[in-house]
Amino acid sequence: MYDSDQSVALESGEDIAVLNDGAYAETHHEHHEHVHHLSPVQEKWLVIRNLFVAVAAVLFLVSLTHFAAHAHMDHTLKAVAYMFGACAYGSEFLMLTECFKKKQPAKELFMPAVFGVLYIILGISYFMH
Repeated sequence: MYDSDQSVALESGEDIAVLNDGAYAETHHEHHEHVHHLSPVQEKWLVIRNLFVAVAAVLFLVSLTHFAAHAHMDHTLKAVAYMFGACAYGSEFLMLTECFKKKQPAKELFMPAVFGVLYIILGISYFMH
């Protein structure tokens, strides 16, 4: 099961130490969930992102009301909501990169970059109605 030259292996949440003679000794290992601590810059952009999301959601919901449709404001409200959504994705991008000071893999930045641009395009399309 284990090679004799292997020093430590993990099995079912416990550390298994392989001794020189091939015997196994269990050592109890405390498992701590990985807690991700945000930097002050990330905390700031997280709050800003959430504010943009909240405003976008409210504007979009208001655009669905009879009042907005009757006042011919539904497209304008949707356009502004998409712009706030784009700002939320931009804030996500800034949060992940700590304002471009921290390099992140492209696969992590792909979604906020692409959806941010798409939301701008959607917003412009609603402004044109």
